[in-house]
Amino acid sequence: MGDISKDPFSSKPATRLQELLAREMPEEDAQRMSIAEVRTLIARDQQSGRTVDARDLQTALDDSLAALYSGPIDVPIQIPYEDVGGGRGGGGGGGAGGGGGIATHRTWPTYLTDVNHKILSGEIAKDMGLKHLAPAAAPALWPPPSLMYGFANRLIVCLPTSTLRGPAVNIFYLLDTGSPNTYLSSNALNALGVEVVTSSMSVIVNGLQDHANPSPAHHSDISLLGMRWFVANGVRIEVDPDTRSVTLRPRQPAATSST
Repeated sequence: MGDISKDPFSSKPATRLQELLAREMPEEDAQRMSIAEVRTLIARDQQSGRTVDARDLQTALDDSLAALYSGPIDVPIQIPYEDVGGGRGGGGGGGAGGGGGIATHRTWPTYLTDVNHKILSGEIAKDMGLKHLAPAAAPALWPPPSLMYGFANRLIVCLPTSTLRGPAVNIFYLLDTGSPNTYLSSNALNALGVEVVTSSMSVIVNGLQDHANPSPAHHSDISLLGMRWFVANGVRIEVDPDTRSVTLRPRQPAATSST
């Protein structure tokens, strides 16, 4: 991920759209505009004969929507979004002042509105019967404690995690099959005794080696377990929707035939 002191968030289409909107209104209002309001503004410009402005806005809006990201949550982006709660000043959380709008990385709320450090340490820890970020009783647990949480069916798994030198702590990971990488929250890094991380670091996750990055801003208090750990170590994922559980199983030793 590189130096986390550098800003990884960038989207030229969204930035261009905000620049055009800022010509017609205060910058704060431009950032909070919903997509529906942008379309209304385009129609108003067309009706008033400002065809060039309308065309430029439409092109920028189309480019921004084309860049709208719907994949795994670990990719830092800057995108427009439309808040179902309405436009400027409406509900639903999108940037300063509350309403929907054209979000930047400075105003975009966490994608994981249903899971955060408080929930992990409270409700989920209670259901799991373990303390989040507490010292681990063992370097590995098979199968590790896990559960399916909430309306979004988040797969949460508790895995003892350590640096190559320090003791292991229990970290509640969100299992993210859409993420190639593993990420550690700021709270997890503190629990591991890691003060500064500028790049990927080697860690031991449930007795198996992995590389982890610091979680980016949009899920800074959530640790993600990415696919690299599963594939590199041959760990299987079994999800049971009836019991709302997930089971991780280690690679089985290859059978040997006797002659």
